[in-house]
Amino acid sequence: MCQSVAECYAGKSIFITGCTGFLGKVLLEKILYSCSDVKKVYILLRGKRGLTIQERVKTLLELPVFSRLNREKAKFCDKIEPIVGDVSQDGLGISPEDRVTLINEVSYVFHSAASIKFTEPLHDLLNVNVKGTERVLSLCKCMKKLEVLVHVSTAYSNTHKIFIEEKVYPSPIPLSMIDHLIKEQPDEERTKIIIKDEPNAYTFSKKLGEALLAEKHGHVPVIIIRPSIVTASLSEPLPGWIDNWNGATGLIGSISKGILRVIPGNEGNVLDLIPVDYVVNLIIVAATKKIL
Repeated sequence: MCQSVAECYAGKSIFITGCTGFLGKVLLEKILYSCSDVKKVYILLRGKRGLTIQERVKTLLELPVFSRLNREKAKFCDKIEPIVGDVSQDGLGISPEDRVTLINEVSYVFHSAASIKFTEPLHDLLNVNVKGTERVLSLCKCMKKLEVLVHVSTAYSNTHKIFIEEKVYPSPIPLSMIDHLIKEQPDEERTKIIIKDEPNAYTFSKKLGEALLAEKHGHVPVIIIRPSIVTASLSEPLPGWIDNWNGATGLIGSISKGILRVIPGNEGNVLDLIPVDYVVNLIIVAATKKIL
């Protein structure tokens, strides 16, 4: 039995999807900083025209979010192994050689890759947020050392509920329809009919992603994390760090600068914000819950 969270990760390898996203960057940094005895961290990166995969990693690690690692743990980059791939592609777009490596080496999988654009077409959201999750799960089923798959969902995956329990709710449509909907590429009007009372296709796709894991996880231990609106860090790795002006960040920034003085709203509604470092700490600790 582990005496600490860091000890649970010592000598073991991790696979992370979505590590170029806001949450994923902080997750990668925190693991390398606080669980420094980890064996390897495999990160899924899409190929980018004009850049080698090594150049992409170098560009990523030069960001301010990794400044304390660069300052205090100079050899941390030796732990990182990039894997060329894409959750939107069959088999995650991973080469046979990399697939064998992941199957033989990985103990923990953190699936944070997702399309978070509310206006994205339904078929694209389903391909990334549902089929992408299924592709990660399929790989996990082959992993020889896997201890847990941690899936990052959202607190808004069940907006039809006033009180949301810590359980997975039934899918609003048969999961067998997903492939058909991706091929159909429904337009905006057809999408409204399909998602019914959901506020947008994004929350609909995240609900289906959870339902898919519940139905198909088999022998794979799965933990689902449902953060609310993820915002700038409170303290780690840098106080107030954020890398985008999306959503609540733009709102907070505009108000604090005096640009935005009045907005329409409902005073009874809660703007449920959570610092990214709180979410990352939860993800890392949750993965060890079964073995602590």
